[in-house]
Amino acid sequence: MKACIERMKADPTTRKCIEDRYLGPELDLDKLITYPRGSLGYTYAKVMKHLGYAAHFYGDRPSIAEETDYVTMRVRKTHDLHHIVTGFSMTGPGELGVIAITALQYGYPAFMTLDLGAIALSMLRVNGWSDQVRYVRSGWDMAERITPLMGVRWEDGLDKPLDVWRRELNVEPIREGPNSWYTVLSDLRL
Repeated sequence: MKACIERMKADPTTRKCIEDRYLGPELDLDKLITYPRGSLGYTYAKVMKHLGYAAHFYGDRPSIAEETDYVTMRVRKTHDLHHIVTGFSMTGPGELGVIAITALQYGYPAFMTLDLGAIALSMLRVNGWSDQVRYVRSGWDMAERITPLMGVRWEDGLDKPLDVWRRELNVEPIREGPNSWYTVLSDLRL
């Protein structure tokens, strides 16, 4: 984890978040659903509520005084926001893609293990084994093009249009296929 944190701190905005131990306010889905249509906050709340997911699904660390604990909390808190911004769905194939972004941008150990494990397990299949590899690769490809996501202070701009966030971060979202929330949640009215 130490090497991962050093890679994160190489990015000035991420280093500042780590130094400040920035977590921002809690993400309140009932409040965010009232944000302007098309904003990051509104879209996040709409998708999360549609799926029946809680914003605070993770266990808290007793303290974030240590960098390792802070980084773990920040990754947990922002993970689903990364799904919304990148377009990767919050199920199987999309999960592999969004995890691949954090894995490649920083070598986050848990996410590296998940992606490499998914690739390794896919090799046991006769048919469709290369799909898992493609889903991971789509996240890796995106990770190389976009701004590092760990240092983004999403909570300071939840009312900002999602398209503006994407433009600023150089994100071309996944808009179709089994790894896209646009496809998986095609019945969702945004």
